[in-house]
Amino acid sequence: MGSLIWFSQILCLSFILLRFRVQSSSPSQSSLNSPPHLCHPEEHSALLDFKSTTNMVEDCFGVTPRPIIQTWNERKDCCLWEGITCDKVKELRFLSLDFVNMSLVVPSSLLNLTSSLEHLSLSSCNLQGNFPSQVFQLPSLQLLNLRDNSHLGELQNNRLTEPIDHVEMPNLILQKVCLSNNGISGSLPSSFFRLVNLIVVDLSSNNLSGTITANMLSKLVNLRDLDLSNNNLLSLSNNSTGVNYSFPNLWSIKFSSCNIHKFPSFLRKAERLEVLDISKNKISGQIHKWEIEGMSLVNLNLSYNFLTGIDLFAFENLTQVDLSSNLLQGSLPILSTTWDFRHLIISGNNLIGEIPSSYCNLTSLNVLMLANNNLRGKIPECLGNLSYLYILDLQMNKFHGIIPNSFVNESQLTTLNLNGNQLEGILPRTLGYCSFLQVLDVGNNCLNDTFPHWLGVLSQLKVLILQSNRFHGAIYNSTPAFYFYELRIIDVSHNDFTGLLPSSYFKILTSMRDVHEEEGELKYMGAYSVASFLWAIYPGYYDSVMI
Repeated sequence: MGSLIWFSQILCLSFILLRFRVQSSSPSQSSLNSPPHLCHPEEHSALLDFKSTTNMVEDCFGVTPRPIIQTWNERKDCCLWEGITCDKVKELRFLSLDFVNMSLVVPSSLLNLTSSLEHLSLSSCNLQGNFPSQVFQLPSLQLLNLRDNSHLGELQNNRLTEPIDHVEMPNLILQKVCLSNNGISGSLPSSFFRLVNLIVVDLSSNNLSGTITANMLSKLVNLRDLDLSNNNLLSLSNNSTGVNYSFPNLWSIKFSSCNIHKFPSFLRKAERLEVLDISKNKISGQIHKWEIEGMSLVNLNLSYNFLTGIDLFAFENLTQVDLSSNLLQGSLPILSTTWDFRHLIISGNNLIGEIPSSYCNLTSLNVLMLANNNLRGKIPECLGNLSYLYILDLQMNKFHGIIPNSFVNESQLTTLNLNGNQLEGILPRTLGYCSFLQVLDVGNNCLNDTFPHWLGVLSQLKVLILQSNRFHGAIYNSTPAFYFYELRIIDVSHNDFTGLLPSSYFKILTSMRDVHEEEGELKYMGAYSVASFLWAIYPGYYDSVMI
């Protein structure tokens, strides 16, 4: 009863008189001269009353979205209002009131939702109380979106904290469910897996517990996308020995930040599975070839586990792989030139040896991140020829020699991080060709050069780290080549620079200041804003930046 009361309290004013009926009377002469009203005056009035009890809330970025309800015009037919859709017989089919604050809506009675409703979206609406399991009983509902109803206001008053109770009517046509970030607790009832028409399910960022088995998933024969990430008490069972389960349509499965201890080898039978994210779990040891053979994965994320080995050659279709922050040992894998790799991320392991020259043949490579390993040798000169490479992160290794001077005119490079190696020589002048470069970090090396004024022409450069090298000479330059208009972070500490640092330089660095229009003054962006900026363009970068 508590769940039904919760749901009625939030919605009854929006439905209280929306029982749209067919007008059977003949139109009068006056009605022929004016647009017909399709909803009754009392229905029209009830929705306007509902409008007066709501207010808008900001999203997680502090932006107030366009006020849907505020566009409801009392002179127009309510079936034409934004967020309200009716069919030809004036039955409510579509209701979308995302970001409308419903915490002040207090109805005086309980009413059932219309059975014709197909699409219900109430994300970020400040909903509160127990989870409304009765919503699954709407016979025509195809899409349900109640995400993000826990992070606004006081969390204890806004979380949908109760478990999902027994789900009735397993023959529902419900296809898409999004209940992410609601603080829902407890385990999923077995009846939930009898909703056989489900295609997309997102229950991420809740407090779900229990175990999801291969048997449960196999019952959802139409399931394509499943996201149960960020439920740290939820596990995935691997006990499917001798059972021939089938997952005919499963394309993407995400169990990041859960409680998985073993690689789910039963997913070998998901022949269409292309995206698998089981990062930030407790999977340890070696993943054997037989556990993954036959998979047609394109995107694999196993980062932040305790893996000691995996055979990448078992995956013939991989284009993106993230194995960062594991316990992998040995040399970097030799990759076939036939592979169309886009993202290769193996940072934070115990890898040794050199970068294979065959990596220069990965012409489609966008991201190469090998930071925080024990790699040695020279950085292959040919890496600069990868015109589609936009992130190259080799920080915290033991590379020596010079930085390749082979960056090409059409380079897409946005981030180059070589911090914490043993590199010598000068900054390669071909970096001036990298017109999209935003982050350049060569700190903590043995570079011997003068201040790179020539980098000032890079219109998108935002971070320049030169600390702890042997840069020398004057930073001052009287020529207009010193631009750096977009620079937000610069670190030249622990070098051998001499001379004055004119205050005029700081006047040029206008992007280091943020205008607060409401206060009418300029203020320094501060470390928090800088860290947020760095995370947006390069996740994890600000951990190594001195501000």
